[in-house]
Amino acid sequence: MALQHGAQVLGLLLARAVGMPLADVFRSGVFELLGMTDTAFFTTDTDRLATAYALGDGGLEIWDPPGGAWSTAQPFSDGASGLASTADDLLAFGRMLLRGGSPVLSREAVQLMTSDQLSPAQREGPPAALLGEWSGRSAGPLPSPETVPARSAGTEGSEALFSSTRCGTWP
Repeated sequence: MALQHGAQVLGLLLARAVGMPLADVFRSGVFELLGMTDTAFFTTDTDRLATAYALGDGGLEIWDPPGGAWSTAQPFSDGASGLASTADDLLAFGRMLLRGGSPVLSREAVQLMTSDQLSPAQREGPPAALLGEWSGRSAGPLPSPETVPARSAGTEGSEALFSSTRCGTWP
């Protein structure tokens, strides 16, 4: 597999620097600390995976079925390939950001992640619609932690898994 994205290179460097597979680095350094018990690079619990669709010539077409890409471990945990997760686990990650990063990130790292990183020349380049979510612009100030519930009521164990690359394809 040829490395194509900065996140792939960073994932490889992180795994080499720590001396363990990237999946283990994420699990012990992020997921366990935040109680993200349903987040990983794959899941064998395919009944909880949603079908991912892509827009084709004739409309929506199945891009990845529940038994597809996220149903088996890959030989290389790719830092740019996405993760299977649940809404509750994503909420736990978001609440960590709202707390200023603790216990995973520094407050300074969160500040950099949530602030505009574009130069004036980049802001005058292609319209934001062409850049989409990769524009590097902040979505605005983060809400107060008190306004976001700790977990969705009554959903423990019943929520569907989905990939971060599939967020836009949820039914």
